[in-house]
Amino acid sequence: MSDLFAFDLEDGLASGECPVCFALAVHMRRWIDAFWREGRQSPEARKRFYAGGGFCARHAWQLHELVTAGGESGAAITDLYGHLAEQDVEALAELLVGRRTRRAENAPALQRRYSCAACAEESEALPRKAEFFLELLATSSARARYEHAAAVCRPHLATLVDAAGKREELSRYLLEDWRRRLVELRSRLASYDRTRDHRFKAERTVDDERSWTDVIRHYVGQAPGWTN
Repeated sequence: MSDLFAFDLEDGLASGECPVCFALAVHMRRWIDAFWREGRQSPEARKRFYAGGGFCARHAWQLHELVTAGGESGAAITDLYGHLAEQDVEALAELLVGRRTRRAENAPALQRRYSCAACAEESEALPRKAEFFLELLATSSARARYEHAAAVCRPHLATLVDAAGKREELSRYLLEDWRRRLVELRSRLASYDRTRDHRFKAERTVDDERSWTDVIRHYVGQAPGWTN
């Protein structure tokens, strides 16, 4: 593997999370940190940031958490978002003028022309992480670890199968493994449902109790900050 950070996928196998979600999250923490430390000083990076209306909710709060955790004041965020607010004040004034003069179709639209810059970076990183994970799964040792780790989430399963392309054996392995786990989860859900009846409640296991949480995790991955 040529990516310096491909080892994040190895760590992802031990994380209890979707390994691809884990690796992407690590990558984005590094990217946001780099943006904060250096990128925001770049005129091009700031221009792209403003064009997207700042970061989306998820990445904006990650930035806020990073700054807070570092014990920094909010001065730099004040500068960054202050300029964004200034631009939006002007754009909204133009929009209101357009509405008053019945030229709303020519006034600036509220919809942003570009997506969040961090989301764009995440989208570009995903195909790389998917390819690295496929390379990892080509080895029997990695498969043995994966089979005892959390599965990839449903969206990343689709990404990996698409990325595998003509590597039919890899695609089949991923699909069969995901189906095997889903069958097991479905059985645990059925057991949980059955033991809701007081006659069978004593038969409920810890795995049954976790089933309704695990099935959500299986489909969509780990929620940020969730450790259960």
